[in-house]
Amino acid sequence: MKFLVNNTPELKGSIMIPGNKSGTARALIFGAMGDGITTVTNPLHNIDTYSIIDCLRQFGIEFDLSDDNRWIVYGKGGKLEQPKNVLDVGNSGTGLYAMIALAAFFPGANVISGD
Repeated sequence: MKFLVNNTPELKGSIMIPGNKSGTARALIFGAMGDGITTVTNPLHNIDTYSIIDCLRQFGIEFDLSDDNRWIVYGKGGKLEQPKNVLDVGNSGTGLYAMIALAAFFPGANVISGD
């Protein structure tokens, strides 16, 4: 996130705020469900985020994570694949809720695990 301050004579400049966990998680999930390309700028790199990415990959979502400050999510417009393995959300509560919702799109059983 970037905030610009330039409308007062006393304050001028910009501030870069670090990415946050839930904001990054939601951006990845919404990007996965969207149609086309979503760019997540300044994502938070942590174990919860990577657990969500691993789970979304099992739904057939592709990512370009080659730039640490700019991740690309290739959304499939809701046309997900049924996971073939256990969805391990680790310790991510946001990831757990999202994976339960996504798994509900498919008939039969899906297994979701975590810490």
